[in-house]
Amino acid sequence: MWLLPQKYLGDRLNAFRTIFVEALVKYQPSLVFKEAPLAHFTDDPLRVIRQQYGLDAYVEGECAELGIRCAENEPQTIRQEVLGCGQFPKGTVKGVVVRWAQQRGIDTKNDNIADACCGWEFAVRHVVRRELV
Repeated sequence: MWLLPQKYLGDRLNAFRTIFVEALVKYQPSLVFKEAPLAHFTDDPLRVIRQQYGLDAYVEGECAELGIRCAENEPQTIRQEVLGCGQFPKGTVKGVVVRWAQQRGIDTKNDNIADACCGWEFAVRHVVRRELV
């Protein structure tokens, strides 16, 4: 798990970029799959929205620089496919995603890890398998 500075957005984005580029160089993927950033209609604070789009821009830019293809999908689509439901009552989705991961023996320290595993499952089902055929 990557631990990023919490105080300033710029520090967090720069730390992410450094760690992300190191991972790209180390693992040399041909594809990076990511969850699309939050839609503009979210009720999250502006700082969260800025962070989401900042991280997304770094992923897209670094992948383009290194010639790595990016794929993405909306969180609701990923959850619909993997969990069987795309929309959850307010405040419940994190618990559902964590339980899903734990039922599969995934040691989740928090909902972000569980969410990433859910995205991984979606990517394997839809992106990777399509490319292998």
